Amino acid sequence: MVFEWEVRTSIAGLVTSSATTSSECIIAIQTPVLVDFDNTYPRYPEGKITYSPSNPSHPPTLSDHSHTASILADTSNEPNYLGLLTLACAYVLSAYWSAAQQGTIRYTDHKATCNSSIPGSLHLGSSLRLDASSLGPNELRWWQAVLAPGRGWDAAIHRQGQMWRSPWTIENHSKIEFVIV
Repeated sequence: MVFEWEVRTSIAGLVTSSATTSSECIIAIQTPVLVDFDNTYPRYPEGKITYSPSNPSHPPTLSDHSHTASILADTSNEPNYLGLLTLACAYVLSAYWSAAQQGTIRYTDHKATCNSSIPGSLHLGSSLRLDASSLGPNELRWWQAVLAPGRGWDAAIHRQGQMWRSPWTIENHSKIEFVIV
């Protein structure tokens, strides 16, 4: 993004002058953020969380202030649609970012599994099924890139002799496989 500033000065109110300068501010990253949608959520042991209803603005705190309080983890068996939505939104934001700065966005060789022979339920073990029966070839390829393991797309700009990636560039390192059927 290029920003321009205009400065107007007046010397003792007699002579007015102005100057304009421009500067480039790069809002980008060079290394993608790694994400993992493994459906594991933190849970505190029974009796370790306290909440004071008399003061609702005070958040819950650990009642055991020692540093040895353990945090357990729960794993959900429900489909992780929030992960799917997060991946799709990251692509959309990155596409806009790239277009606004005359950059590029392209698909990589990484693709989500596309298997029309998987019947049945929406959630298959550690996989999440996306029904693509009504999608055209362009929409199907988009979902393959968005849900790909690793990085299925790349949005970048070239500035100051370097390649910069969108701040929303992510690599999917999830144990959950997104399957398009």
